[in-house]
Parts: sequence; structure tokens; C-alpha cells
Amino acid sequence: MEIEPQARQTYTFLIERSPTPIYQRITRGFKDALETLGHKVLYFDPTQYQSDEEARKILFNSFETNEIDYCFLFSNSVILKSYIREIKQFVFEVIPSNLIFVYHDRSGCSFLVGQGGFKAYYQAVENVKDRSWHFCLECNDVIDLRLMGFERVYPIFHASEFGSDYAKDEKDYEYNISFVGHVLPSFAEIYKSTKEILKAPFFHRVAAEFWNRLVKHDRKTENYAHDLASQIVGSTSSLKFFEKKFYYVYVLGILTPFFRGELIQRINDEFEVDIVGGDPGYISGLAQNRNIEKNGVKYHPPTKDYAESQYIYENSKINLNITSLQFDEAVVNRVIDVGAAGGFILTDWKNDLKQVTSVHEEISYRTIEELNYKIDYYLTHETERQEIAEQLHQDVMSNYRYENVVRDMISKLNQMPSSESEVIRIDLGCGPRKAEGFVGVDIYDWEGVDVVADLTRQFPFQNNSIDEIRAYDVIEHLSDCIHTMNEIWRIGKPEALVDIWVPSTDGRGAFQDPTHVSFWNINSFKYYCNEFPAYLDLCRSYGFKGEYSLINLSQQESGDGGVHVRAILKVIKPESRKEGSVEDFVKNLKLRKVNLAIFIDWTQPEEAIREFLGDVLRSIATHPDREDMNLLVDVSNFPQECEISPEEIISEIALTLMLEENLDILNEGAEIFMLPRGSQMQWQAISSHVCGRIQWEHENANTLASLEMENMQLYDLTSFSSTVFK
Repeated sequence: MEIEPQARQTYTFLIERSPTPIYQRITRGFKDALETLGHKVLYFDPTQYQSDEEARKILFNSFETNEIDYCFLFSNSVILKSYIREIKQFVFEVIPSNLIFVYHDRSGCSFLVGQGGFKAYYQAVENVKDRSWHFCLECNDVIDLRLMGFERVYPIFHASEFGSDYAKDEKDYEYNISFVGHVLPSFAEIYKSTKEILKAPFFHRVAAEFWNRLVKHDRKTENYAHDLASQIVGSTSSLKFFEKKFYYVYVLGILTPFFRGELIQRINDEFEVDIVGGDPGYISGLAQNRNIEKNGVKYHPPTKDYAESQYIYENSKINLNITSLQFDEAVVNRVIDVGAAGGFILTDWKNDLKQVTSVHEEISYRTIEELNYKIDYYLTHETERQEIAEQLHQDVMSNYRYENVVRDMISKLNQMPSSESEVIRIDLGCGPRKAEGFVGVDIYDWEGVDVVADLTRQFPFQNNSIDEIRAYDVIEHLSDCIHTMNEIWRIGKPEALVDIWVPSTDGRGAFQDPTHVSFWNINSFKYYCNEFPAYLDLCRSYGFKGEYSLINLSQQESGDGGVHVRAILKVIKPESRKEGSVEDFVKNLKLRKVNLAIFIDWTQPEEAIREFLGDVLRSIATHPDREDMNLLVDVSNFPQECEISPEEIISEIALTLMLEENLDILNEGAEIFMLPRGSQMQWQAISSHVCGRIQWEHENANTLASLEMENMQLYDLTSFSSTVFK
């Protein structure tokens, strides 16, 4: 049952204290901020109890004796995310409050390492999605979770409770360059200490990405994780795709300490680097002392507490940040903490830096060469370094205190999911000039851009979620025309409007811009619209999966010899056909003299389904009336989570018949149409045109009963082959 957000202004929150120091600090920061803002917080500490079972019992008792509005779940919450085997549920599924998932690590790690495995954890989060909110440090996680079907997903930034009150111009620094964190000497150490990750079948890809990131620090892991997962799985929307993608990122993240070691070894020898912490073996009680053997590198014991970390940040001329490899865009807590402490930092470039501080270019590096240059520059330009540190300090203190972050999160809790009546408009490739009233989407984080996305990949929106799509001067920058039109169709609601403005090949504009990679003219849109069925059928053979209706198609001169095409289209989907739109339903089926139906129960074993379909296609391909024949395939109970579509299954079978038996079912006469669940009125309209159904022992009985089709003429494969329909 969905629990609505409370109308009052103050709430009661439950926060579980983490077993790890960094999350102890984060959870304490959230607790203190919530209380400062006037809310009540129950701070649950599992370490006070003898066992997890006892801790769970006390936790459940907290909900019985207190009215708790919201419960926070952080990346490594132990008890709240524990799995109760007796009832096969996670604790967070059982507790009766609203849930706030906070991902300061990558969200995929939570799904992968959760007890019960990826599918079990996903299903649990899916079960509570009507009463949960998700806040992600990495913007790619926001996109992934939304594509996985979770609506209330928002970005979040780190916060810091550090402060600074010392006079920097009177300061004697203790360190020139310091790094506080985990570092291991080199990539070669992987083979000695983390052999388990070598079992990943794609480790060679991970290794390649490791070295590529060392050369170019602003390289995006997301792109390669997406490509690898799609190559392994095929579909980019299945759970298996996300599981593979998350695992790739997870394995890459494990290599971060070695990556830091390789980078530090490439810092010029004349610079002294103090490493505080180093080998993470101490966490598990293994003092392996794996150190970088390099002139100028000195090691110090790990900090005992975060006050000691703050002291180092304040007393270093340059604090070095090397972000964990799993992050592409996020600014990690070390950067925020150094800024809050008043220190100066050099950090690898992340897009989110532009939102954190106005000195984002001054404090960032994209290559090792740039890092070495800036180290040399800032060590010898004291005044400029201090001015930049002061600006960073002001930016962080103004916006990235825990009170700021928590206040913003609470404002999101009062925003309910988009209702079906809410109109959502997006402006694709909007650049810095987003259309008013639209959500701006662009590959660059211009001012006004709401969603940063690479449109050559899957668009970061759910199926059937957008009412109006504006694409002005953008689709010519996308190389795969069919992918572009498929994605626009996929995300559009039934009857959504699509407004496209694109330079035409009839003018100079299409070819003059060196970034144009696809080319369009007024005829191009015929391939996607049902007003031109021959073109549409041809385009579907190329891989187009959708359908549009043409509202307006025109072109006009745009100056300097340029010509633009404007195409206004309407998204056509089966669910957009209302109960009364029978005429359209019949028209799109292109009924022939002989129309036969099959009602497959798609939950049956795939081998049995393929065998039956093979027999059906073989019988049609050899039937004397095949040129006047249509096969209508019911797909109303086809599993949504299946990694292959029914069209692909039938195409594979048809290709096998052509190669092995020289039977060309797809090009010699008969046509095949997939039929989703239609209304009873629609089926009654075509029933007089359907000769009958080819019977199978595993039919979709529910659809047959609901549409009152049980009495339709039956053919088994033997009687069908000998039936003359002319």
C-alpha cells in the first residue's frame, strides 16, 4: 500500500548508524541536520546488540512504538537491507514507513551486493517503489534507475560539517602535496591481491579501461559499460543488461587503489607527496605495507578520526584527489571536505564540479601532464592558490552543508510522482536555449539543461512517458537515423506530438557543418509514417519498430542557401487505439483473403514455442495460397522481461528455414503481424475476416476466453496444409 507524504512540516526519521567510519560520519551529519531543521530522528545503532537477529527485533519494535514517517537507507545500511530468509523478504520491505534510499556509492553496487542476489534485491526495491525515493551521487545512476522503472529519483551532492577559521596568510604548511586515502603501488599488484576479479569474463575490457582512464581522466566509464552489457545481452532495457553493466562498473571500481598508485608514480620526482593511509589492508587487520617505491613519496599512518583529516587538509599546500573509477560525473566527499576546511585541492575533472564551484577549471586536471603542470604552478604561486582556495571554501560553505542537502531532499519528498494527467515535454539537444516549458536534454551541461544524456544511446526516459518531443537542429548530429526515430517513438506516449526541425539535403546547411553525421530531406520522413505504407514496411525491414502519423511536412529556406524540413508527427501505438477506433485497427492489419491466427502461451518453454512456430512457418511457406495469406500472432502475454522480442524470434526461425530448407517465408507472399491484447470490439471487427486459428496444445486460453474466440475454426497443421482456401 502506498504511504502518502505527510502534510505537516516536521517529520520523524529513522537512521541506521553505519559500521564504517565514512558512513558513520555521513549518517551523523544527516541526523544533526534533520534535528537542526526541527525534525525528530531515531538513531538506530545495530552494534549495541549481540546479533543481527536481535538488532532486527529491536528495529521492528521501534516501528511499533513510534510513528516513523521516513526511514533512510544508505549504501551500506546493514540491518535495514538484511534479508529475512524465513519470509523471503528484506527488512525494508517489511517496515511500514516511507523509504529514502541514498546512494553515495554507485547504486548498482547496492543491487549487486545485496543479499539474495541482483534479481531478489531489484524485486524488493520494485515492491516498495510506491513509498520510496532515491537520491544518487552519480547522475548516470539517476538515468539508470529511471530506466529501470523508478520514478522518484533525484541527484544529490556530498556535504561537509568541516569549517575553517584560521588566517591562511600566516600559515606554515606541514605538507606540500598530500593524499588521504587508499593507494596501492601498481596494476601488477592486482594479480597478487585481488585474483577473484580476474574471474570476470570481461576483465580484459576492464584492464583496457583502466589504462585508458590513466591517459585521459575525463573519459566516461558509462559509455563502455553500456556497450559491453549490450554486446553480452543484446537488449538495453532488460534486467540482465543492467546487471552486466553494474558488474562492469563494480569491478572497475575495485581497481581504484591501484589506479591511484599508477598515477602517483607518474607525478614528477621533484615533487614531494605525502600519503596518509595507503595500503587498505589495515581495515581487515592485514598490515601488508604495499608501498610505492618512488623518490619523494612518504607514508603516514591512517588518520584516527576526521578531525585529523581536516587538520591535514588545512595544512597542505595542495590536497590531491583521485576519484574512484566507478564515478564519471560525481564530485566525491574529499573535494567537498577540503573546500569546507579551507584547503586547496587538485582533482580529476568531473562535470558536476561546475555546479559545486566557480573555480572548477582552476582546481581540475584531465591528464597527468596537466596535473604535473598545475602542481608546479600552484606550489610557486602562493597568493593565487590561496585566492582559489578561499573561493572554493565560500562555494562549499554556501551550498554544501548538511542542512542544505537535507533541506533539498525534504522538498523532493513532497513532490509526488508524475500523474498520468501531467504533461511532460522534452527539448532534445536544447543547448543553452531550452524552449520554455520543456525539460532540456543535451550531451553538454549547458545552463538550463535538465538532463545530460548521450542521444546516440538509449534515451534516459521510460517507455510511453513523454507527451511532446521537440528536436530542433539535433537529429542531424545523431548517426543512426533508425535508432533516433525508434527512441523518440519508444519514449512518446500514445499520440504524443513530435516536432522536428532539421537541415535538408536540398540546401547547403545539411553538409556545411562538420558535426553533421546523418542527412535528411522531406522524403526521409515517409519511411516512418503510416500514410506511406510501402516506405514504412521497408523501414521496418531495416529495424524500425515504431509508427508515426504525419500531421504536417514542409520545408523552407533558412538563409545562406540553407533549407530546413519541419516534420510534425504523432506517435502511433496499439494502446493509443481507443475502443471505438476499430477502423484504424483493421486498416493497420492489412487483412487479406486468408487470415489465420495463432494464440501462443509465451510462458511455455522456449524450445517448444520455437518448434511450433517453425512448423507453422514451414506449412505457410509451402501452402499454395501463401500469396493471399496473413498470419496474426497473439503476443498479449509475451513476458516483458524477455531479452528478445517475438519479432526477433520469428525472424530467427524464418532465417533458419531459408538457409536450411530454402523456404523464404518473409519475402514470398505471406505476411506476419504481431497482435498485442486488443479490445473485444476490435477483435469482433476482424473476426469475420479471420479464417480460423492454427491450434496448439499450449494456447493462451485467457485471451481466447476474454475475446470469446474459443469457437473460431480450428486447424491442426495437417488439416491446414491440405486446406484449399481459394
